[in-house]
Amino acid sequence: MNKFPAQTKKSSIGTRGKALPRTNTNNTRVFTGGRTYSPPSASAPLWKKSEKNIPRIKGTKSLIACCSLVILILISAEQSNKLRRKLSSWKEAVYSTTGLALPSSSSSSSSRQQPISLLLGIFSETGMDHEAQREFIRKTYLDIGDDRICTLSEFVRQTEEDYYRVCTVPYTFVIGAGGDNQPTTHLEDELSPLTVETDSRGNVDSEGPVGDCTYLNIRENINDGKSPTYMKFAAQIADEYGIDYISKMNQFPASLSMYHLFQFMNDDLPMAPYNRRMYGGSPVVSYKHDSIYASGRGFYFVSADLAAYVGLHLSPEERTALADSKNPAEDMDMGSFIYSNPNPIKFVNLSSANIFSHNLMSSKNTIMDKMRVWEIWNADEKVGQLYNSINFPFFDLYCDILSGDKRF
Repeated sequence: MNKFPAQTKKSSIGTRGKALPRTNTNNTRVFTGGRTYSPPSASAPLWKKSEKNIPRIKGTKSLIACCSLVILILISAEQSNKLRRKLSSWKEAVYSTTGLALPSSSSSSSSRQQPISLLLGIFSETGMDHEAQREFIRKTYLDIGDDRICTLSEFVRQTEEDYYRVCTVPYTFVIGAGGDNQPTTHLEDELSPLTVETDSRGNVDSEGPVGDCTYLNIRENINDGKSPTYMKFAAQIADEYGIDYISKMNQFPASLSMYHLFQFMNDDLPMAPYNRRMYGGSPVVSYKHDSIYASGRGFYFVSADLAAYVGLHLSPEERTALADSKNPAEDMDMGSFIYSNPNPIKFVNLSSANIFSHNLMSSKNTIMDKMRVWEIWNADEKVGQLYNSINFPFFDLYCDILSGDKRF
Protein backbone atom coordinates (compact mmCIF):
# COMPACT_ATOMS: atom_id res chain seq x y z
CA MET A 1 0.00 0.00 0.00
CA ASN A 2 1.35 3.34 -1.01
CA LYS A 3 1.91 5.47 2.05
CA PHE A 4 1.69 8.62 0.10
CA PRO A 5 -1.44 9.16 -1.90
CA ALA A 6 -1.11 10.34 -5.45
CA GLN A 7 -0.90 14.16 -5.59
CA THR A 8 -3.67 15.68 -7.48
CA LYS A 9 -2.80 18.12 -10.23
CA LYS A 10 -3.29 21.67 -9.12
CA SER A 11 -5.70 23.69 -11.11
CA SER A 12 -4.46 26.70 -12.97
CA ILE A 13 -7.41 28.61 -11.54
CA GLY A 14 -6.81 30.14 -8.12
CA THR A 15 -9.17 30.15 -5.21
CA ARG A 16 -10.60 33.49 -6.28
CA GLY A 17 -11.01 32.55 -9.91
CA LYS A 18 -7.82 34.32 -11.08
CA ALA A 19 -5.63 32.75 -13.70
CA LEU A 20 -2.29 31.64 -12.34
CA PRO A 21 0.69 31.54 -14.67
CA ARG A 22 2.47 28.33 -15.58
CA THR A 23 6.19 28.13 -16.16
CA ASN A 24 7.54 26.34 -19.23
CA THR A 25 10.86 24.63 -19.46
CA ASN A 26 12.43 27.63 -21.22
CA ASN A 27 11.63 29.87 -18.21
CA THR A 28 8.74 31.53 -20.05
CA ARG A 29 5.62 32.22 -18.00
CA VAL A 30 2.40 31.40 -19.87
CA PHE A 31 -0.84 33.11 -18.84
CA THR A 32 -4.33 31.87 -19.56
CA GLY A 33 -5.35 33.27 -22.88
CA GLY A 34 -2.06 32.59 -24.62
CA ARG A 35 -0.14 35.69 -23.38
CA THR A 36 3.51 35.08 -22.55
CA TYR A 37 6.17 37.13 -20.76
CA SER A 38 9.90 36.51 -20.90
CA PRO A 39 11.90 38.28 -18.15
CA PRO A 40 15.07 40.01 -19.35
CA SER A 41 18.31 38.28 -18.71
CA ALA A 42 20.69 39.56 -16.08
CA SER A 43 23.19 40.55 -18.75
CA ALA A 44 20.71 42.70 -20.69
CA PRO A 45 21.46 46.46 -20.67
CA LEU A 46 19.35 48.73 -18.49
CA TRP A 47 17.87 50.61 -21.43
CA LYS A 48 16.46 47.37 -22.77
CA LYS A 49 15.08 46.44 -19.36
CA SER A 50 13.15 49.74 -19.18
CA GLU A 51 12.38 49.87 -22.87
CA LYS A 52 8.80 48.76 -22.36
CA ASN A 53 8.20 51.54 -19.75
CA ILE A 54 9.03 54.37 -22.18
CA PRO A 55 5.77 55.99 -23.38
CA ARG A 56 5.36 56.30 -27.09
CA ILE A 57 3.05 58.62 -28.98
CA LYS A 58 0.84 56.47 -31.08
CA GLY A 59 -1.86 57.63 -33.36
CA THR A 60 -2.76 60.81 -35.20
CA LYS A 61 -4.81 62.30 -32.33
CA SER A 62 -1.85 62.40 -29.94
CA LEU A 63 0.35 64.05 -32.55
CA ILE A 64 -2.28 66.70 -33.26
CA ALA A 65 -2.68 67.38 -29.53
CA CYS A 66 1.08 67.94 -29.10
CA CYS A 67 1.24 70.26 -32.11
CA SER A 68 -1.73 72.23 -30.81
CA LEU A 69 -0.05 72.63 -27.43
CA VAL A 70 3.13 73.97 -29.06
CA ILE A 71 1.11 76.43 -31.14
CA LEU A 72 -0.76 77.68 -28.07
CA ILE A 73 2.54 78.24 -26.24
CA LEU A 74 3.91 80.26 -29.16
CA ILE A 75 0.73 82.35 -29.38
CA SER A 76 0.82 83.05 -25.63
CA ALA A 77 4.44 84.20 -25.86
CA GLU A 78 3.57 86.54 -28.72
CA GLN A 79 0.62 87.99 -26.82
CA SER A 80 2.84 88.49 -23.77
CA ASN A 81 5.38 90.39 -25.86
CA LYS A 82 2.62 92.58 -27.31
CA LEU A 83 1.28 93.33 -23.83
CA ARG A 84 4.78 94.17 -22.61
CA ARG A 85 5.28 96.57 -25.52
CA LYS A 86 1.92 98.22 -24.84
CA LEU A 87 2.76 98.70 -21.15
CA SER A 88 6.13 100.17 -22.07
CA SER A 89 4.55 102.64 -24.52
CA TRP A 90 1.89 103.54 -21.94
CA LYS A 91 4.60 104.21 -19.34
CA GLU A 92 6.48 106.47 -21.75
CA ALA A 93 3.26 108.35 -22.52
CA VAL A 94 2.55 108.90 -18.82
CA TYR A 95 6.04 110.26 -18.17
CA SER A 96 5.89 112.51 -21.21
CA THR A 97 2.51 113.86 -20.04
CA THR A 98 3.78 114.67 -16.57
CA GLY A 99 7.03 116.15 -17.86
CA LEU A 100 9.31 113.79 -15.94
CA ALA A 101 12.17 111.87 -17.45
CA LEU A 102 11.68 108.15 -17.83
CA PRO A 103 13.87 106.51 -15.15
CA SER A 104 16.25 103.75 -16.09
CA SER A 105 16.27 100.38 -14.40
CA SER A 106 19.41 101.26 -12.44
CA SER A 107 17.96 104.53 -11.15
CA SER A 108 14.71 102.80 -10.21
CA SER A 109 16.52 100.15 -8.20
CA SER A 110 18.65 102.77 -6.44
CA SER A 111 15.64 104.94 -5.64
CA ARG A 112 13.82 101.98 -4.07
CA GLN A 113 16.72 101.54 -1.67
CA GLN A 114 16.13 105.00 -0.20
CA PRO A 115 13.35 105.77 2.31
CA ILE A 116 10.36 107.90 1.33
CA SER A 117 11.26 111.58 1.08
CA LEU A 118 9.08 114.69 1.27
CA LEU A 119 10.15 118.25 0.48
CA LEU A 120 8.73 120.69 3.05
CA GLY A 121 8.32 124.12 1.46
CA ILE A 122 7.51 126.73 4.12
CA PHE A 123 6.15 129.87 2.46
CA SER A 124 7.70 133.07 3.77
CA GLU A 125 8.37 136.65 2.68
CA THR A 126 11.03 139.31 3.01
CA GLY A 127 11.16 141.69 5.96
CA MET A 128 12.27 141.71 9.58
CA ASP A 129 9.03 140.29 10.95
CA HIS A 130 9.14 137.32 8.58
CA GLU A 131 12.79 136.78 9.39
CA ALA A 132 11.90 136.56 13.09
CA GLN A 133 9.14 134.08 12.27
CA ARG A 134 11.59 131.91 10.34
CA GLU A 135 13.93 131.93 13.32
CA PHE A 136 11.05 130.86 15.57
CA ILE A 137 10.23 127.93 13.27
CA ARG A 138 13.88 126.87 13.22
CA LYS A 139 13.85 126.70 17.01
CA THR A 140 10.58 124.80 17.33
CA TYR A 141 9.32 122.04 15.04
CA LEU A 142 12.45 122.04 12.86
CA ASP A 143 14.70 121.58 15.90
CA ILE A 144 13.67 118.33 17.56
CA GLY A 145 17.07 116.62 17.44
CA ASP A 146 16.15 114.26 14.61
CA ASP A 147 18.51 113.70 11.67
CA ARG A 148 15.57 112.92 9.40
CA ILE A 149 14.99 116.69 9.16
CA CYS A 150 17.56 118.75 7.30
CA THR A 151 17.94 121.70 4.97
CA LEU A 152 17.48 121.19 1.25
CA SER A 153 21.17 121.81 0.63
CA GLU A 154 22.10 119.10 3.16
CA PHE A 155 19.69 116.69 1.47
CA VAL A 156 21.35 117.38 -1.88
CA ARG A 157 24.78 116.78 -0.33
CA GLN A 158 23.71 113.46 1.17
CA THR A 159 22.22 112.36 -2.14
CA GLU A 160 25.38 113.19 -4.08
CA GLU A 161 27.99 112.00 -1.59
CA ASP A 162 26.49 109.39 0.73
CA TYR A 163 25.42 105.89 -0.20
CA TYR A 164 22.36 106.05 2.05
CA ARG A 165 20.42 109.22 2.90
CA VAL A 166 19.55 109.78 6.54
CA CYS A 167 17.45 112.87 5.87
CA THR A 168 13.92 112.18 4.61
CA VAL A 169 12.24 115.59 5.10
CA PRO A 170 14.33 118.38 3.58
CA TYR A 171 12.89 121.82 4.26
CA THR A 172 13.28 125.21 2.64
CA PHE A 173 11.72 128.63 3.18
CA VAL A 174 10.17 129.74 -0.12
CA ILE A 175 10.45 133.49 -0.74
CA GLY A 176 9.43 135.56 -3.75
CA ALA A 177 12.57 137.60 -4.38
CA GLY A 178 12.31 138.93 -7.91
CA GLY A 179 11.29 142.48 -7.08
CA ASP A 180 8.38 144.59 -8.25
CA ASN A 181 9.44 144.48 -11.90
CA GLN A 182 9.23 140.69 -12.14
CA PRO A 183 6.05 138.75 -13.01
CA THR A 184 4.13 136.91 -10.31
CA THR A 185 4.85 133.54 -11.93
CA HIS A 186 7.86 132.18 -13.74
CA LEU A 187 7.39 132.37 -17.49
CA GLU A 188 8.67 129.94 -20.10
CA ASP A 189 11.86 131.91 -20.66
CA GLU A 190 15.16 130.08 -20.64
CA LEU A 191 17.04 133.35 -20.17
CA SER A 192 15.27 134.06 -16.89
CA PRO A 193 16.55 131.90 -14.00
CA LEU A 194 14.04 130.18 -11.79
CA THR A 195 15.82 131.16 -8.56
CA VAL A 196 18.15 133.96 -7.46
CA GLU A 197 20.79 134.21 -4.74
CA THR A 198 19.23 136.97 -2.59
CA ASP A 199 15.85 138.50 -1.82
CA SER A 200 14.45 141.55 -3.59
CA ARG A 201 16.47 143.85 -1.30
CA GLY A 202 19.73 142.05 -1.93
CA ASN A 203 19.78 140.44 1.50
CA VAL A 204 20.27 136.86 2.63
CA ASP A 205 18.78 135.45 5.80
CA SER A 206 21.93 135.16 7.89
CA GLU A 207 20.19 133.82 10.98
CA GLY A 208 19.51 130.39 9.57
CA PRO A 209 21.85 127.73 8.23
CA VAL A 210 23.22 128.05 4.74
CA GLY A 211 20.81 126.78 2.13
CA ASP A 212 17.53 126.81 4.04
CA CYS A 213 15.95 129.59 1.92
CA THR A 214 14.87 129.37 -1.73
CA TYR A 215 14.54 132.73 -3.47
CA LEU A 216 12.17 132.44 -6.42
CA ASN A 217 12.72 134.87 -9.28
CA ILE A 218 9.16 136.25 -9.13
CA ARG A 219 7.35 139.13 -7.47
CA GLU A 220 6.13 138.21 -4.01
CA ASN A 221 2.47 137.19 -4.00
CA ILE A 222 0.06 134.71 -2.47
CA ASN A 223 -2.57 133.84 -5.07
CA ASP A 224 -1.05 134.86 -8.41
CA GLY A 225 1.54 132.22 -9.20
CA LYS A 226 3.90 131.65 -6.30
CA SER A 227 2.66 128.12 -5.61
CA PRO A 228 2.90 126.93 -9.27
CA THR A 229 6.39 128.43 -9.47
CA TYR A 230 7.35 126.56 -6.32
CA MET A 231 5.93 123.36 -7.84
CA LYS A 232 8.06 123.95 -10.93
CA PHE A 233 11.19 124.35 -8.82
CA ALA A 234 10.29 121.35 -6.64
CA ALA A 235 9.58 119.12 -9.65
CA GLN A 236 13.04 119.79 -11.06
CA ILE A 237 14.67 119.10 -7.70
CA ALA A 238 12.60 115.95 -7.21
CA ASP A 239 13.52 114.59 -10.62
CA GLU A 240 17.22 115.21 -10.06
CA TYR A 241 17.58 114.10 -6.44
CA GLY A 242 14.81 111.54 -6.01
CA ILE A 243 12.17 113.30 -3.88
CA ASP A 244 8.86 111.44 -3.73
CA TYR A 245 6.46 114.11 -2.45
CA ILE A 246 6.21 117.90 -2.44
CA SER A 247 4.46 119.75 0.39
CA LYS A 248 3.49 123.35 1.00
CA MET A 249 3.33 124.77 4.53
CA ASN A 250 2.21 128.19 5.69
CA GLN A 251 4.71 130.05 7.84
CA PHE A 252 2.20 131.43 10.38
CA PRO A 253 -0.03 130.77 12.20
CA ALA A 254 0.46 127.09 11.33
CA SER A 255 2.66 124.59 13.14
CA LEU A 256 3.73 121.06 12.28
CA SER A 257 4.12 117.82 14.24
CA MET A 258 7.20 116.22 12.73
CA TYR A 259 6.70 112.95 14.60
CA HIS A 260 3.19 112.55 13.22
CA LEU A 261 4.51 113.48 9.78
CA PHE A 262 7.16 110.75 9.99
CA GLN A 263 4.56 108.22 11.08
CA PHE A 264 2.21 109.25 8.27
CA MET A 265 4.98 108.92 5.69
CA ASN A 266 5.98 105.46 6.91
CA ASP A 267 2.45 104.10 7.28
CA ASP A 268 0.38 105.69 4.52
CA LEU A 269 2.57 106.97 1.69
CA PRO A 270 3.64 104.47 -0.99
CA MET A 271 7.16 104.44 -2.37
CA ALA A 272 8.14 105.18 -5.94
CA PRO A 273 7.00 104.20 -8.51
CA TYR A 274 3.63 103.66 -6.81
CA ASN A 275 3.26 107.28 -5.67
CA ARG A 276 1.37 108.45 -8.74
CA ARG A 277 -1.16 111.31 -8.79
CA MET A 278 -1.50 111.63 -5.00
CA TYR A 279 -2.89 114.79 -3.41
CA GLY A 280 -3.52 115.23 0.31
CA GLY A 281 -4.59 117.70 2.96
CA SER A 282 -7.65 118.82 4.90
CA PRO A 283 -10.49 118.56 2.35
CA VAL A 284 -12.67 121.53 1.44
CA VAL A 285 -15.63 121.30 -0.93
CA SER A 286 -15.56 123.51 -4.02
CA TYR A 287 -19.15 123.83 -5.20
CA LYS A 288 -18.11 125.96 -8.14
CA HIS A 289 -15.75 123.33 -9.57
CA ASP A 290 -17.76 120.35 -8.23
CA SER A 291 -14.71 118.88 -6.52
CA ILE A 292 -12.70 118.99 -3.31
CA TYR A 293 -9.35 120.62 -2.67
CA ALA A 294 -6.81 120.64 0.15
CA SER A 295 -7.02 123.64 2.42
CA GLY A 296 -3.99 125.88 2.18
CA ARG A 297 -4.41 127.29 5.68
CA GLY A 298 -1.88 124.82 7.02
CA PHE A 299 -0.34 121.96 5.07
CA TYR A 300 -0.95 120.00 1.88
CA PHE A 301 1.18 117.77 -0.33
CA VAL A 302 1.28 116.32 -3.84
CA SER A 303 3.28 113.54 -5.42
CA ALA A 304 6.24 114.53 -7.56
CA ASP A 305 4.45 113.76 -10.83
CA LEU A 306 1.58 116.13 -9.96
CA ALA A 307 4.08 118.84 -9.04
CA ALA A 308 5.61 118.39 -12.49
CA TYR A 309 2.17 118.49 -14.08
CA VAL A 310 1.25 121.79 -12.39
CA GLY A 311 4.63 123.49 -12.67
CA LEU A 312 5.99 122.14 -15.96
CA HIS A 313 3.14 120.73 -18.05
CA LEU A 314 0.52 123.46 -17.55
CA SER A 315 1.44 126.75 -19.17
CA PRO A 316 0.84 130.09 -17.38
CA GLU A 317 -2.03 130.76 -19.80
CA GLU A 318 -3.67 127.42 -18.98
CA ARG A 319 -3.34 128.05 -15.26
CA THR A 320 -4.86 131.51 -15.66
CA ALA A 321 -7.85 129.99 -17.47
CA LEU A 322 -8.31 127.39 -14.72
CA ALA A 323 -7.95 129.84 -11.81
CA ASP A 324 -10.84 131.74 -10.27
CA SER A 325 -10.37 135.30 -11.50
CA LYS A 326 -13.12 136.86 -9.35
CA ASN A 327 -12.20 135.30 -6.01
CA PRO A 328 -8.63 134.03 -6.31
CA ALA A 329 -7.52 131.60 -3.64
CA GLU A 330 -4.21 129.77 -3.73
CA ASP A 331 -5.45 126.45 -2.36
CA MET A 332 -8.63 126.31 -4.43
CA ASP A 333 -6.76 127.21 -7.62
CA MET A 334 -4.17 124.54 -6.86
CA GLY A 335 -6.98 122.01 -6.61
CA SER A 336 -8.28 123.15 -10.01
CA PHE A 337 -4.82 122.74 -11.53
CA ILE A 338 -4.44 119.24 -10.11
CA TYR A 339 -7.89 118.00 -11.11
CA SER A 340 -7.39 119.22 -14.67
CA ASN A 341 -5.15 116.17 -15.04
CA PRO A 342 -7.05 113.70 -17.24
CA ASN A 343 -6.04 110.76 -15.05
CA PRO A 344 -7.69 109.83 -11.72
CA ILE A 345 -6.43 111.64 -8.62
CA LYS A 346 -6.06 109.87 -5.27
CA PHE A 347 -6.95 112.30 -2.47
CA VAL A 348 -5.57 111.60 1.02
CA ASN A 349 -7.66 113.06 3.85
CA LEU A 350 -5.48 114.57 6.60
CA SER A 351 -8.27 116.12 8.67
CA SER A 352 -7.77 113.61 11.50
CA ALA A 353 -4.05 112.93 11.11
CA ASN A 354 -2.91 115.57 13.67
CA ILE A 355 0.02 116.46 11.44
CA PHE A 356 -0.41 120.22 11.61
CA SER A 357 -2.29 122.91 13.49
CA HIS A 358 -3.45 126.19 12.06
CA ASN A 359 -4.63 127.64 15.39
CA LEU A 360 -1.44 127.32 17.41
CA MET A 361 -0.17 130.85 16.82
CA SER A 362 -1.95 134.18 16.89
CA SER A 363 -0.90 137.52 15.45
CA LYS A 364 -1.31 139.23 18.83
CA ASN A 365 1.28 136.97 20.47
CA THR A 366 4.91 137.99 20.73
CA ILE A 367 7.70 135.61 19.80
CA MET A 368 8.25 134.78 23.47
CA ASP A 369 4.56 133.99 23.91
CA LYS A 370 4.70 131.71 20.89
CA MET A 371 7.75 129.97 22.28
CA ARG A 372 5.87 129.32 25.53
CA VAL A 373 2.90 127.96 23.60
CA TRP A 374 5.22 125.68 21.68
CA GLU A 375 6.80 124.40 24.89
CA ILE A 376 3.34 123.55 26.24
CA TRP A 377 2.31 121.90 22.99
CA ASN A 378 5.53 119.98 22.48
CA ALA A 379 6.27 119.06 26.09
CA ASP A 380 7.54 115.78 27.53
CA GLU A 381 11.10 115.73 26.16
CA LYS A 382 10.08 116.95 22.70
CA VAL A 383 8.60 113.68 21.59
CA GLY A 384 5.23 115.15 20.78
CA GLN A 385 3.20 112.98 23.14
CA LEU A 386 0.79 115.81 23.88
CA TYR A 387 -0.32 115.76 20.26
CA ASN A 388 -2.47 112.76 21.04
CA SER A 389 -4.15 114.28 24.12
CA ILE A 390 -4.66 117.96 23.21
CA ASN A 391 -7.19 119.02 20.62
CA PHE A 392 -6.03 121.71 18.26
CA PRO A 393 -8.97 124.16 18.82
CA PHE A 394 -7.74 124.70 22.39
CA PHE A 395 -4.54 126.34 21.19
CA ASP A 396 -6.31 129.64 20.59
CA LEU A 397 -7.29 129.51 24.26
CA TYR A 398 -3.65 128.89 25.21
CA CYS A 399 -2.58 131.88 23.14
CA ASP A 400 -5.23 134.09 24.72
CA ILE A 401 -4.24 132.99 28.22
CA LEU A 402 -0.56 133.67 27.60
CA SER A 403 -1.27 137.08 26.10
CA GLY A 404 -3.47 138.06 29.08
CA ASP A 405 -6.79 138.18 27.23
CA LYS A 406 -8.25 135.28 29.23
CA ARG A 407 -7.60 133.77 32.63
CA PHE A 408 -8.37 130.41 34.24
